[in-house]
Amino acid sequence: MGASTAFAAQVSLSWQAKSSPVPDGYCVYRRTQSSQYDYRYPAWTGRATSTTITNLNDNTTYYFIVRSFKGSEESDDSNEVAFHSSSSGGSSTSTTSPTTSTSGTSTVIIDDGKSGTSAVGTWKASGGTNPYGGRSLYSKASGTSYTYQSSLSGSYEVSIWWTEYSSRCSNVPVKIYDGSDLLETVYVDQRDDGGRWNYLGNYDFSGKAKIVVESRSSTCTTCADAVELTKAGSAATGGTNVVVDDGKSGTSAIGTWKASGGTNPYGAQSLYSKQSGTSYTYQSALSGSYGVSVWWTEYSSRCSNVPVKIYDGTRLLETIYVDQRDDGGRWNYLGDYDFSGTAKIVVESRSSTCTTCADAVLYSK
Repeated sequence: MGASTAFAAQVSLSWQAKSSPVPDGYCVYRRTQSSQYDYRYPAWTGRATSTTITNLNDNTTYYFIVRSFKGSEESDDSNEVAFHSSSSGGSSTSTTSPTTSTSGTSTVIIDDGKSGTSAVGTWKASGGTNPYGGRSLYSKASGTSYTYQSSLSGSYEVSIWWTEYSSRCSNVPVKIYDGSDLLETVYVDQRDDGGRWNYLGNYDFSGKAKIVVESRSSTCTTCADAVELTKAGSAATGGTNVVVDDGKSGTSAIGTWKASGGTNPYGAQSLYSKQSGTSYTYQSALSGSYGVSVWWTEYSSRCSNVPVKIYDGTRLLETIYVDQRDDGGRWNYLGDYDFSGTAKIVVESRSSTCTTCADAVLYSK
């Protein structure tokens, strides 16, 4: 299923025809970020393999799936497509046939049990809370795996969703492939940070992206839930993700900040300070509601209560204190905030007995 922007507040959708059995037609369903699909009320029904959905609200993210039907029987959901509408245009996404509008960013979400997923071994429905979609899956057998794949080309940010549980494994391997070429294996601790997107990294794909979650233990459980692939390089106006990295446009420093030896920085490096009264600022021209996440590199010498200040222009919205001795080398979500023109995140160093890291900030629509 694919999507393309027609003009503001409407989206054109297309999908591949089902050949066997030949359906009577197709139903398109839509939801917003905070709702579920209501399969009683399709947004469109017909025999064509494309349609345009109109009367969409500005500055709203919509999600779409398509189902074929024959008689009273409907198929499973297709891959999900995300679309963000704005007054200056929209951003659209695709799964089997990726297309990206010039004003936005593609996001492909592959949920368990949907098109693009496959399993080796037995995976059962989990009782873990806050799954993506209707459920998550788990395995408690060594040698099983769960695969998510989509036809994609270009640079994409990869994130995964799991449901946490006290019985979950602490070092679940997640393998990222470009076709058959293994790009990287990332190990995640599924005892924590469930019920949210967990960023793994930025990867280049040349036709097929494949993410494999492996279960390697029979003494703890491994969860498979959903994968999100977001095309990198979105702009501040119209895009869904804006990353401000240290040393790049939009950053400024007070005091001395040096290159850090901490592992897994975002981009080429992270910075650190060991002076009280220094600060590092990340700023972007943004309007609307955005999720704010920060990235640091952890170190045993890091401070345990680093203040991160979120501003709307000159107005302080909130101060969050983060423990930089842990959870480094990944996006750490701080919350959703409303900005009216300028978003500003300030990392402050308030101690000379421990180090404070400044690396990168993510604004996500």
